[in-house]
Amino acid sequence: MPRKQTNTNMMAAEMRPYVQAAVARGYAVRMAEPTTPLWRKFKEGLDEEGKRQLAEELAEKNVHGVPPEVIKQMLDSYQASPSAKEIMDAEDKLALWIRTNCRFAKRPSVVLHPGETEEQKQESAEHYFALGHGEESEGFIESDPSTHQVWVLVDGEIESAPTDEFDRPQTHGTLWGHDLANETWKGRYEGDTGRLSVVPPERIMSVPQWMRDKLIQHFNYVTEINVY
Repeated sequence: MPRKQTNTNMMAAEMRPYVQAAVARGYAVRMAEPTTPLWRKFKEGLDEEGKRQLAEELAEKNVHGVPPEVIKQMLDSYQASPSAKEIMDAEDKLALWIRTNCRFAKRPSVVLHPGETEEQKQESAEHYFALGHGEESEGFIESDPSTHQVWVLVDGEIESAPTDEFDRPQTHGTLWGHDLANETWKGRYEGDTGRLSVVPPERIMSVPQWMRDKLIQHFNYVTEINVY
C-alpha cells in the first residue's frame, strides 16, 4: 500500500480530515514529528523569547519564504502528539462552535398557510402553534424552547423578546399591548431551526421584500418564513 503524508498540521483539528480520509481508504495512521535538533529544542520547552528566536532561525532555513511571525504563530498553536481520539474530539468541539456561532442559511423559503376554508383554518392554526411556542410546541421539527422568541414590528423596526425569560407563556398583546399587536406585523422565531412565523396585518398573504430583509437582519439565521 502506498504511503502518504501531510505536513504543517499543528493542531488536532487540522489533522482530522486526513485521518478520516486515510481510515476510510484502509490506511493505517501514524503520527510523526520531526527529530531534528531544532525540534528537540522546541519540545524541551521554550519561553516567548526562545520561541521567537527559534522562529527566526527556522525562517532562515525554510525554502518557502515563510516569515518568522507566521512560524511563531504556528509554534504557539502546536498541540503535542495528539492521538486519533484527540483529533476526532477536537474537530467535534470545533464543529460545535461553528454551528453555534457561525451559522449560515440560504435565502429563506416562504411558505403560505391560507385560511379560506374551515379545513385550511384548522391546519393553519395547528401549524402556527407548532412553531416557536415554547413547551407548548408539538411541531414536525423538534426545537429547543430556550431559543424561542416573539417579535413585532414597531415604528418600522423589529423588536423581539425571548420567551423563556417569563414565568408563564406570553403573547404579543401582553408584551407590546393588544392595540399594537392587532395592527402590526408579528410572529415567533425558533433560534435553533431558523423557522419564523409571520402574521401580517389585515391577513395579507405575502411578505414584501423589505420585511424579509428586516427579519433576516434582526434574527440573522432564518431558514423558513411561514405566513399565516
